[in-house]
Amino acid sequence: MTTLDIQEVSRDDPFASMDLDPVREWVRITHTSEDDALRRYMAASERMASNWCHASMAQTTLALTVEDFNTNKDSRGKYTPVELPRGPVSSVTSITDGTTTVTTGLVLDNRMPQRLTVPDSLQGNGEVDIVVQYVAGYASWPAMPDQIQHLLLLTMAHIYTQRQPVVAGSVSSVPWTLSAAIAGSQREPMP
Repeated sequence: MTTLDIQEVSRDDPFASMDLDPVREWVRITHTSEDDALRRYMAASERMASNWCHASMAQTTLALTVEDFNTNKDSRGKYTPVELPRGPVSSVTSITDGTTTVTTGLVLDNRMPQRLTVPDSLQGNGEVDIVVQYVAGYASWPAMPDQIQHLLLLTMAHIYTQRQPVVAGSVSSVPWTLSAAIAGSQREPMP
C-alpha cells in the first residue's frame, strides 16, 4: 500500500514577485487597486489547478511512504521503481528505509508520473517501509510551462468575473475554454 503525506508546503508564493501586468491585461483592468485581490485569485487558481491536475503547481515538499516495499518486485526479482505522484519533481531530497538514508545518486526518470529507482542499499529482506522525500512543483511563475500559465489565467479570470455570490445572466456550467484547459492538463488520479 502507498500513502502520500504532504510534509511541508512551501510558502514561497510563485506569484509573490510576479509582474501583474499580464494578469491585469487578461482581466482587462488598468488600475492597480485590485492587485491584492488578483494575487489571492491567482493563489486560489493555483490550488484549484493542483487539485484538478493531480500535480503540484507551487513548489511543495512531499513525503511518500511505500509500505511493504519488498513485495514490489517484477518478474526478474528486481524491485520496481517508485512512482512519485503530484509531480513535476524537481529534486529528490532523501530516501530511507528506517535504518539507512540515501541522499545522493538517486535516479529519476522523465516519465509522468516520474519514477525513482530505489538504491540497492535500501532493498533488504522482510517487510520494509520506505519513505521518499522530494520537491515537486514550480519555483516561480516564469518557470511554469505556457499551458499551465494559461490554465491559471483562465481559472483566475473565471474567479475574478464570478466573485459575486450571484451574477445576473451567468451560466450554470463551467465555460468550455476552462473545461478544455482542465481536461488537457489532467493526469491520472493519485493512488
